[in-house]
Amino acid sequence: MTNDINILHTNPWFSVHHRSDANTVGSAGWFRVARPDSVMVIAVLNGADLLFIRGQRDTVAGKARLEFPAGFIGPSENPEDAARREIREETGYDISNLRSIGSFVESPGISAAECHCFTATISTIGPASQEPGESWEAEFHTLKSVPRLITQGEIRDGSTLGCWALLSAQSSTADNRKTV
Repeated sequence: MTNDINILHTNPWFSVHHRSDANTVGSAGWFRVARPDSVMVIAVLNGADLLFIRGQRDTVAGKARLEFPAGFIGPSENPEDAARREIREETGYDISNLRSIGSFVESPGISAAECHCFTATISTIGPASQEPGESWEAEFHTLKSVPRLITQGEIRDGSTLGCWALLSAQSSTADNRKTV
């Protein structure tokens, strides 16, 4: 009736754990990824254009794709501070009017890590200070163009799609309230 947990791999971003269950005969046990929660920001410029970053992920072959700016929440940070830091690091922009639109578990089959989604307004523009290995370029797209970008495969990132779904659901609920 014991569970043994072994850390199989660790690095600065995540660790992989294996739990064997002595009660489950023939079971390989469970593998889990432990990592910090993350933030993602849907930032708006001049009330109309959404801020994206375009870059190539080494885990996904092919061309560079669009994502909303995002990153991990540091050990001494709250989600709001992490959102402001990530936008500034990846794009050089500062934001105001930061508002939570919800969160979701990114991959519940292997991890309990949550992505906290925000909307914000771009207030000032400055130089980016990307981490080593990051190569993001800021791009703006209209709200109406996002569904087309998704169906054309320009946006494939699960967290970007999750935050877009939260924003869309809130917009849909607000529209329904207006008609009631």
